[in-house]
Amino acid sequence: MHPMRVFYCPLRPVEVTITNSIALTKFSRRNVMFNKRKTLSAAIHLACSGVVATGILLSGMASAEEEAVKLEKEEVTGSHIKQIDIEGASPVAVISREDIELSGLQSVADVLRQTPYNSFGSFRETSGNTFQSQSLVDLRGLGSSRTLVLINGRRAPASPVTGGTGVDLNILPLAAVERIEILKDSASAIYGSEAIGGVVNIILRKDYEGVEVAATIERPNLDGGDANGGSFAAGGSYGKGNYIFTLEQRNKDIIYSRDRPWSKVNYGDGQDYLTTEGISIFGNTVYHAFTDGRFEVKGPCEPPVYSGVYDYFGEKVCTYPYANVSAETNDIKRSNAFLYLDYEVNNDTTIYAQNLISRVESFGRYAPAVGFMFVDADAPGNPYPGEPIFMLHRFAAFGPRDDTATNWQWDTTLGVKGTLWDVDYDVFARYNLYDSDIIGRNYILDSQASQEVLEGNYNFLDPFSQDPNHLAAMERMRHDTSRDVQNKYFNMGFNLTGEMPVELAGGGIGWAAGYEYRDEDYQDIYDAERRASNVIGSSGGSSAGDRQQWAAYAEFLFPVMDNLELSAALRYDDYSDFGGETSPQLKLRWQPIDSLVLRASWSEGFRAPAMIDLYAAGAEDHPFVKDWTKCELNGISPDQCPNEQVTALEGGNPDLEAETSDSWNLGAVWEPVQDLVLEGNYYNIKLDNVVQSITPQTLLNFERDGIPLPSGTSIDRDANGNIILLKSVTANVATREVSGFDINAHYLWDIGEWGALKPEITWAHINEYLYQGTPDAKKVDLIGDWAQPQDRVQGVVRWDVKDFTVGWIINWTASMDASPNSIDSYTQ
Repeated sequence: MHPMRVFYCPLRPVEVTITNSIALTKFSRRNVMFNKRKTLSAAIHLACSGVVATGILLSGMASAEEEAVKLEKEEVTGSHIKQIDIEGASPVAVISREDIELSGLQSVADVLRQTPYNSFGSFRETSGNTFQSQSLVDLRGLGSSRTLVLINGRRAPASPVTGGTGVDLNILPLAAVERIEILKDSASAIYGSEAIGGVVNIILRKDYEGVEVAATIERPNLDGGDANGGSFAAGGSYGKGNYIFTLEQRNKDIIYSRDRPWSKVNYGDGQDYLTTEGISIFGNTVYHAFTDGRFEVKGPCEPPVYSGVYDYFGEKVCTYPYANVSAETNDIKRSNAFLYLDYEVNNDTTIYAQNLISRVESFGRYAPAVGFMFVDADAPGNPYPGEPIFMLHRFAAFGPRDDTATNWQWDTTLGVKGTLWDVDYDVFARYNLYDSDIIGRNYILDSQASQEVLEGNYNFLDPFSQDPNHLAAMERMRHDTSRDVQNKYFNMGFNLTGEMPVELAGGGIGWAAGYEYRDEDYQDIYDAERRASNVIGSSGGSSAGDRQQWAAYAEFLFPVMDNLELSAALRYDDYSDFGGETSPQLKLRWQPIDSLVLRASWSEGFRAPAMIDLYAAGAEDHPFVKDWTKCELNGISPDQCPNEQVTALEGGNPDLEAETSDSWNLGAVWEPVQDLVLEGNYYNIKLDNVVQSITPQTLLNFERDGIPLPSGTSIDRDANGNIILLKSVTANVATREVSGFDINAHYLWDIGEWGALKPEITWAHINEYLYQGTPDAKKVDLIGDWAQPQDRVQGVVRWDVKDFTVGWIINWTASMDASPNSIDSYTQ
């Protein structure tokens, strides 16, 4: 039995009681929330009209003897103003605790990866990259750095492993999650930077009572990827306080490339390299670069270590089946503990504390390192004395490159909330420490390898030689890499919300105001050999920096009429490293009839430059470019302008500005018949000043075309016009524009003693995704290209009967053009 709730009308309060609501809690919160919103609206309308409300999406009225409580106002995703949880001006999708349990998924990342609003998919823990232990979310395909992740309505610190470009979802405890709310609209005016593609608000459990023990087992129908998990949750009350404690351990095995049909080795016809997949020409092949430019196979090339000799554009090459060794996804072990406590000091004051500690360990495997080795003409072992050669060489005898990442996160929040002079307040302070150690094994020191080849110690024609000199040389060449990543994050602030004494036709004017302060200290330090670009099979430059930021915001909700609301918000963010940004927002909600809500919003937003974009250490390179300006000065036509090698500096740019956005959102929610809910939303987001890496040649093209060089970049020349240095760092040069719509339909079908069925379908469609990399480039529509599907659809059928629930979930992704091949649409 649900307690009685009290609604307030303009003239007098009317009590409405909900009974049998336990049945409602069995259904998806997406439907429950809407039913609650629509029903309460109708109930309030009828009650205020003097009409008794029964059976309007609820199960009936209770007797007057039941206990009554007020319907609490609460902060909802997309606003700081506390309000009754109704279908508001912002489109919000809700994934409930029941939805999560029904899915059988084992992590927050897995849950978000399946949502259709994660338009182009998102990064997950995979082998072969610097983010190997990370899982991110990417709404609208605008990048994880433009999707804001909140925990209980507050910003989650970005992972330093990603350089501050995304939040690591693997750190978060699934057992502690109450629900996940996805705001499908831009919201920088409410939350600040990154809230461009949308907002993911992960709401943790606070009011749980009882003990819960859960275990999960996942067994794919192919080898690899077995997953096991267990969790424990206990919650209750003590005196005037509440607590909840959770423990969680989840493990997932590695998946090797050889164990999946789309990534395993395809030997093709056994002759033509272009018919193969999962095979590299870097086996062991001589390249006669200084004579006739031909390839030639020397030394062993037989399976199973190698994949044999293939024809490569008329040349014979020794190939290597790297997909027999490498992994698709990592072995990952996640452990965490979560504790929430609160205590009611008095009727108007509550203190609270939230603590989370997480540990994630991942193991990834890559094929042995490859090198484009120079062999001097006089080097011992050179099979062509007097002729310098290059070797397309696989260091196969060293074994696979194995990387292990261990990530720790400690997160503590302390706060006090309550009501003072009819104003609700929440004051908090938070400290977060993210620490990651990444160790790589079986890499090769470039300088040492060159020395060993020059002295004839390393047998590059037969890396599996058992000669003692060769084995000793291998040990001198072998290198273990290290990477130390850390981010210290301190955040404090307050939020005030209440109602102005002035009333409009629809009620009192709601307001919220607040202040936030953040201090971040970030470092990502690679080992000295990699910083010196002296490691074969890996690279990376260090970066480090600190940032202070403060923000002030205000928000107003104007109930112009009973069925018409206007919201306005303004926020100013000030950053120590690039300056400030002001973000406005306007929203409109109109309910012309009880069963229909129309809404619209407009906002401007921004993304602060990521730490790695600002502070990545400069790395020197020596590319070949065409210097158009020099050619013109010397009377050389563009078609005759030669390539020349120059010195370039690449890395972060401390002069970066914020990316800026302009977004629109239009939507409607309609209940044409009882229990059938239809929702549609259209959005358009335009991004300017997008941070993009600038190549040295692009800078020279800008100079030729009279385009001003982006801030922080430069072309330095001597008195004769020769290039001394090209500074081609990251810059604000690109634009993006994405538009599309989402449609959701769900129905609640009561089948009597057989319980209830709830079918639901969600369709996310992108009309176009326009991208312009630089001012001199053409805009291109990327929709339908590789990894950028136009449509994603999710279907869910849920059957609740008594204490049992059965569900079926299917996800469909549209086809993509991966020229010269294509990827057919698929379901999972």
